[in-house]
Amino acid sequence: MEKSNPRRSLSLRAVYALCLALATLTHVILDLRYGLLLGGLESLGYPAFVRIYWASLTFLDPLCALLLFIRPRAGVILCAGIIVTDVLNNSWVGYQRSELDFGYILQVAFLIFVVTTAKCAWQRLSPNSKTSTKRE
Repeated sequence: MEKSNPRRSLSLRAVYALCLALATLTHVILDLRYGLLLGGLESLGYPAFVRIYWASLTFLDPLCALLLFIRPRAGVILCAGIIVTDVLNNSWVGYQRSELDFGYILQVAFLIFVVTTAKCAWQRLSPNSKTSTKRE
């Protein structure tokens, strides 16, 4: 069995954070275009719960990116929660609107990446510290 590698955990968390930073940029652009709670999307048929969820990601995505480094375990949990709920939300929207776009495919790819690498990103992290603590 392969031993855990603290650098691998940090590298994975850095990739997660980069993806979350790019997602934050997307949400900020949407907020600027459609309003802070994306009210401008109402006329396009997007329900309130979808708009509020998307708007919340403007704050949750960068919070998670920070947590991945200052409270890594909380960051990994939040990252997994965000991408699972985002894909569920966007799957529902895509089904309701009979749409599929490249952004959704990227989200599904990120979901698969997070789900398959989260254990490695979690390894060797103490529950309350900012860095790896165990040595083998």
